[in-house]
Amino acid sequence: MRFGRSDCDIIQQLEDIVNKSSTAIEAVRYPTWRWRDWNTFLSTSFKAIPGIRKYQYFRFDSSRPGTVFAKKATDLPEEEFFIMKHRKLPSARPCLIKPTGLSENRVKYLYRTVRPFVRPYYQDITCPTPTD
Repeated sequence: MRFGRSDCDIIQQLEDIVNKSSTAIEAVRYPTWRWRDWNTFLSTSFKAIPGIRKYQYFRFDSSRPGTVFAKKATDLPEEEFFIMKHRKLPSARPCLIKPTGLSENRVKYLYRTVRPFVRPYYQDITCPTPTD
């Protein structure tokens, strides 16, 4: 187990620490993750469930696409919501969102505040000098 005390200056080292910590854990690095515009996708195809935060239990039935069954507590009756705006299920996927990178303020913060704690060999990788 390496979580206890490990030096970690770059993302690759963090990935190695996570992967070596247990046979049941596998790190998923950001570049392999694809961010999608779920807000736009869902809002154009589906309606919101009114007061959704009051519900604790949700059920879906493949024979009734677009229908959500929700309960506020286990001992209360189930309520039914039809959330599709159109009768046809969307076939497309949400658009990919390209990451914008770090803001100028964040780069400056990392340089001023974090860089002193990073070993010299990795400082330019983890906390590069701001370009201004």
